Amino acid sequence: GALHLVPSTASSAAAANEMEGAVGSLTSLDMVLLALCTVVAGLILQNLLGQKAPAKPAAVASPSRKQPSSSSTSSSAPGGGSGGDDSEVLRPTSDAAAPPSASAARDPAPKGAGMPDQPVAGVATPFAATQVGEPDSNGHVAFRYTGMPAAEAAKRAAEFQALMQLRRSVRFFAPTPLPEGVLERCVATAASAPSGAHLQPWTFVIVRDRAVRAEIRAAVEAEERLNYAKRMKKGWVDDVAPLVSGLHAGGDVTKPYIEDAPGLVVVMEQPYGREADGSRRTHYYPRESVGLAAGFLIAALTNAGLFTLTSTPMGAEATIRTSLGRPSNERVFLLMPIGYPAAEATVPFRAPGAERKPTGEAAIIV
Repeated sequence: GALHLVPSTASSAAAANEMEGAVGSLTSLDMVLLALCTVVAGLILQNLLGQKAPAKPAAVASPSRKQPSSSSTSSSAPGGGSGGDDSEVLRPTSDAAAPPSASAARDPAPKGAGMPDQPVAGVATPFAATQVGEPDSNGHVAFRYTGMPAAEAAKRAAEFQALMQLRRSVRFFAPTPLPEGVLERCVATAASAPSGAHLQPWTFVIVRDRAVRAEIRAAVEAEERLNYAKRMKKGWVDDVAPLVSGLHAGGDVTKPYIEDAPGLVVVMEQPYGREADGSRRTHYYPRESVGLAAGFLIAALTNAGLFTLTSTPMGAEATIRTSLGRPSNERVFLLMPIGYPAAEATVPFRAPGAERKPTGEAAIIV
């Protein structure tokens, strides 16, 4: 339930037509997802109904949206819905009717479709750390670590420090597409972060739908105008002024990176979870846990040569949640546009050697 992809509106609409008429408009990823869905549907029909898989998928009518029986996130059932209906979008549960959004016109891909498997297989690591044997009466199992030579540890620590010092918050992105599968692996890495009681109170929403992105941008810009006019004190406005550069030229507030960046991840926090019967499940230290996961994501992106921006869309959280079709037990933690800096990108000037707080101030030894 930690991974959710919002597919493009165009590819979702194409999947609703007959196969013969839709092939020309589908991308390679859409074809893979459609093929996987067809195979899985066939297997389910064969196993449960004793029937042969259909030769081709029938046209899919856009289902009517209804409130889920609970606000739980995706489960192991097909499509991730609490009832196993992979045609239903999870919507926020509230007394007020949700405003119209671009998400109302799209059919979701299965949650987590296209994400890499956990754990990663066939990749060399500098050491091994694994559980061994069977759990004891307390539910614990032996843990074995092969170790790393001290010289190698020192070398890797220095290299990683140097790499992370290259990280800068970027607001101007090139249109260069991300390498296939890289963002998904970075998100999977973020999902390996520690969490309170190992309850993993997060969802990472990879937003590919251009209409949803436009909807999010409009909401963020509208609320940011109110933030600057009423919610943010002068000191706050003055502190962030050097960071936004020309984005606010002419006196208006603009957030083009929400649409321009080739990748966009919305990090969702779950203050509480949902049990199978719909009752609340307490989450411990959810904000701290999601903050750790976001840090993992930033490190993973930097390791892959990508740049991002951690944006907190104050005031627009509820609208974004609705646009993404997320349940009421989730709230927006961060917006993270992801990609490569544009050729004309700028960042705030930092004097050489003064890019960061001196380590003697950032850390002490007692």
